[in-house]
Amino acid sequence: MPITSPEQPRYQLTFERTEAKYLLTDAQRARLMRAMATAMRPDEFGPSTVRSLYLDTPAMLLARRSLDHPAYREKVRIRAYGPATGADPVFLELKKKCDGITYKRRCALPLEDALALAAGTRDPQGQVELELSCTARREGGLLPAVLVAYDRQAFYATDDHDFRMTLDRRPRVRWDRVDLADDSGELLLSPGLSILEVKTSRAMPLWLVEFLTAEGLQPASFSKYGAAYRLRYPRGWYPETSTFLPASAPAPLSSSGPAPTPRPTPARVPAPTPDPAPTPRPTPARVPALVPGPAPARRVAPAIRPALLFHKSRSHAMEADHV
Repeated sequence: MPITSPEQPRYQLTFERTEAKYLLTDAQRARLMRAMATAMRPDEFGPSTVRSLYLDTPAMLLARRSLDHPAYREKVRIRAYGPATGADPVFLELKKKCDGITYKRRCALPLEDALALAAGTRDPQGQVELELSCTARREGGLLPAVLVAYDRQAFYATDDHDFRMTLDRRPRVRWDRVDLADDSGELLLSPGLSILEVKTSRAMPLWLVEFLTAEGLQPASFSKYGAAYRLRYPRGWYPETSTFLPASAPAPLSSSGPAPTPRPTPARVPAPTPDPAPTPRPTPARVPALVPGPAPARRVAPAIRPALLFHKSRSHAMEADHV
């Protein structure tokens, strides 16, 4: 039986944490295994093959929004840890990321019920199912888009069970047969590379910081679903005139439900007619410069008559003559 039973309460159904991803070579992976030998313990379920069925709209809206790296983005997927068909138990998950914090909500359901809830044909039961249903119905229902599978080893810290690390190898993708019956597909990474995911609600331990620094490792913006999308649509996704899928697509995302109605081509708005050129203003007549006339005759100031000065002795002499 796949380790996805809803009756196992040790599975955590809600998460709020930060996640960082790093790409490691086989040599770096071996050195990491030695460095964490005393600080980490293997997960109780051991190595496993994870199968994720990503759900999306026919126009791949969730994938395209995620690749734009907005502040808020979300993904919906069905996850199983072994082959699953029909009524086999699986996890239906809603993964949201906002400002660097990852929030995950998931519920355990039979596969057929999980598909019906995502498509909007099943009523939700409980808070988590209600959140998943609201997200799916807001997009008009979500259908299986692609299968992503990989081989995982999981570890948790000896002194903090909330601190977890996973090492994923051989991630592969399949578009033509979207189910959980097997895990075959096209490789997303070159052989010899692994994806390290560090998941914690606190700070990284010092030994891990020293290892990442010594190896020169930087966080990588790597999404398995995003990488699968780029592999299928290397030049981006564009709707055709008669269908949402490109002409090279082998099949629609799902054969169930009516085919999506093609988007109408908007009418082309004619270019606006330019306004007539403004009438130029008439240039005012230029006033000729004034020619200076002859300088006016200069008026000569009258001579100032000098005052009569009477010598004192003369004045006395005149007075004497009048006596």
